[in-house]
Amino acid sequence: LKDVIAKKQIVPFRRHVGGVGRKAQAKNFKCSQGRWPEKSAKILLQLLKNAESNAEVKALNTDALVIDHIQVNRAFTSALLSAFFNSCKRILALFSGHRPCEHLKFFAWAFLPTPPT
Repeated sequence: LKDVIAKKQIVPFRRHVGGVGRKAQAKNFKCSQGRWPEKSAKILLQLLKNAESNAEVKALNTDALVIDHIQVNRAFTSALLSAFFNSCKRILALFSGHRPCEHLKFFAWAFLPTPPT
């Protein structure tokens, strides 16, 4: 992820490639299109650091921490509501600042240390 932020390694795009530009670094992955999603990489790095610090607080072995599942879902957006009520101008102020982007699920497991015998 640090290489993605520094633009040393690209993330290949194989699906949903409409409008994604062609980059030479994508040849390493046998495709022609890719990007460097810096914002997503930074957020994922923060989540990994948070999971590691949570494991340290709970006295778990951070070396045995395993990421089991990561899922990103699109959150509710009020763009349709504001477009629908655009002629009224009354409900627009209510929804103008409310546009979250995504919900992220993150499951990490740590193997518990064996008790001393």
